[in-house]
Amino acid sequence: MTGSELRSRFRVLGSPVIDQATAAQIGIVSSVWVDLDEQRVVALSVRDSAFDRVDRTMELSDRITIGRDAILVQSDDVFEDFDLSGLVKAIGTDVVTETGTRLGRVKDFMFDPVTGEIADVHISSLGVPLVPAFLSNTYGMKSDRVVSVGGDIIAADETETELFEVSTSVITKLIGVGRPPWELQMDTPVLPSAAEVVEEDEEAYYGKEYEDEYEDEYEDDEYSDKGEEYEDDEYSDNIDARAEDAEEEDDYDEDYESEYEAAVRDESQEPASDKPVDLPVEVAEEEPVPEETN
Repeated sequence: MTGSELRSRFRVLGSPVIDQATAAQIGIVSSVWVDLDEQRVVALSVRDSAFDRVDRTMELSDRITIGRDAILVQSDDVFEDFDLSGLVKAIGTDVVTETGTRLGRVKDFMFDPVTGEIADVHISSLGVPLVPAFLSNTYGMKSDRVVSVGGDIIAADETETELFEVSTSVITKLIGVGRPPWELQMDTPVLPSAAEVVEEDEEAYYGKEYEDEYEDEYEDDEYSDKGEEYEDDEYSDNIDARAEDAEEEDDYDEDYESEYEAAVRDESQEPASDKPVDLPVEVAEEEPVPEETN
């Protein structure tokens, strides 16, 4: 960075290109070309008018001065056949973190007008520059958070915690509606590596849940076995107690029968007594006396 005031890609588009030698307008900026690997603006495309379809390209160099309201060139010689292979416009490119969290799409970026080095990347849900700032929430990300570039821009993990707010939509201001993209629940992760991470997390989660469930079932089975063993022991104790009671009753019955038989034998062996036996005297019943009648 040179310390110059940063320029917005959106404001550079459509800016008039002025030839300093003649002070004449020689075109307007139609495209800004970026080398994502170097994170730097490399070239500008210019058309003669807004309705023209032919682009001329000029490389960003010391012969070009990007002002706030116009682009100044030393002469018409700045235009050359420039190879645009490997360069992109970057607008609409998805920005995701290393773990697959979607941050949004590139809506704009700020760059140094001298070196072309990109300082900030502006992100929104749609990534459409023509959508006014009061209709969409826009967030800024420092360029040093970018770790690699492929089909998407890959930002460092937890970059969402370091984003800063660039603009807030009217809807969000009035009724608080409009969540950032990274707070929305994604059905499928953006990156294949993120899918593997999610799959591993799911396996770990469900594996742990299965282990907990298995342990609970094992404990229940253990308690059940202990309960069955307790019931079996209690049942066995009851059977043993009943058997002991039955044996005691049998012993008592045998003792009682023995004593009874001994008593019967003793009575049968007693000698007859010499005393006369008093027989019972029968008493005659008196007949009733008839009552006299007058």
